[in-house]
Amino acid sequence: QALLDGLELSASELPDRNVRGNWSEIRRIFASRIIGRTRQDWESRFAGTDACVSPVLSMKEAPEYSHNAARNVFEQREGVYIPRLAPRFASMENSQMAERAENAELEQILEHWAQ
Repeated sequence: QALLDGLELSASELPDRNVRGNWSEIRRIFASRIIGRTRQDWESRFAGTDACVSPVLSMKEAPEYSHNAARNVFEQREGVYIPRLAPRFASMENSQMAERAENAELEQILEHWAQ
């Protein structure tokens, strides 16, 4: 409902989403609404709502995006931002996990996680 509110649509304006044959029409309706505003307009419109809406970011923008920065999602290595390892487990320090991943084979990592 929050998505529809943000798009200024009501459920009565859309075909039944439970009918797969209607999905392309629903996509067309959403796209026609979305294309009419800038990304910044949409970010402002959905900020603080419960709608599951987020911008598509370039790799240059992603590390600085407030959601990613608050969660420390990226790290910088040799002047380049890269995503940190995921998932991160509460029982291990991120630096320990990164160190292990850099120096271990995939099978060893999976074996460790399975314990």
